[in-house]
Amino acid sequence: MTSAIRRIKNRALNIFWKAAGIPLTNNSLEFESMFHELNMSFYNESNFISSIIEGIRDEEIIYQKGEGPEAVFNSSGNLIPREGMILMLKYFIAKRIELILDGANDPGGKSILDVGATSDLLFRYLNKKGVGLNISQKAVDHMKSSGIEAVLGDAEKLDYPDKSFDYILCFETLEHLENPLRALREFKRVAREKIFITIPAIDTTKICGWEPSERGVHRWHFIELNNTDFEKIAQRVGLKITRNQIIRTSSVPATIKHKLFFSKWHNSPWFKGYRFYELAP
Repeated sequence: MTSAIRRIKNRALNIFWKAAGIPLTNNSLEFESMFHELNMSFYNESNFISSIIEGIRDEEIIYQKGEGPEAVFNSSGNLIPREGMILMLKYFIAKRIELILDGANDPGGKSILDVGATSDLLFRYLNKKGVGLNISQKAVDHMKSSGIEAVLGDAEKLDYPDKSFDYILCFETLEHLENPLRALREFKRVAREKIFITIPAIDTTKICGWEPSERGVHRWHFIELNNTDFEKIAQRVGLKITRNQIIRTSSVPATIKHKLFFSKWHNSPWFKGYRFYELAP
């Protein structure tokens, strides 16, 4: 397809999406409103899931990392919550808690290290006082202000003896590391029973490029692994994958408008979901 034909096709599609009332950009209130509508069925998945979603305040998502507001629009100095993203993130937290409890034997009685932790939300709903580890001092201070034990540390070089914790959690952190293989070796060394990990559910592994130098230790994604390559790395480290499943980040569309919305945006990273792994060291 030539570039001219592609432009004509894209222009025609945009006319269609606009006529159907489907947002053309994911950085708009219209997109957030429709994303929120689509995901309202998350509340119906189970009483357990809905109780966690309802128990998490929007502010706990917006200020989750202790480094300023996220999941908001900043319009003329006014912070407007991104209601679709916030609901999705609440569900993602609730689903991880459900999956940990499904695979854990009395997590309330186990020692837990959460690598890359930024808040007390997981510990709160696991009914456990664990240890949160982060390379960001602001994140550590934020966790301490919530009343949980938090330490400054490097996921690729954990300052703990062998077999120090029953469980290790590492959610949406591995892709921020320069050497995920080294981190997995550390998890295997320090964990006694189980390791729980999530990474973005992507089709193709990629090494991410440009990143502004001013971000310092607060890295964006460095290496994103697809399922096949993650399994290869886990095997190389000597970890056994005991569970591997997708946590979706959008509901199944029911109405015609939501089906059109999903058709337009299903290839967006927000709709790809996350892959959840349970591993044995």
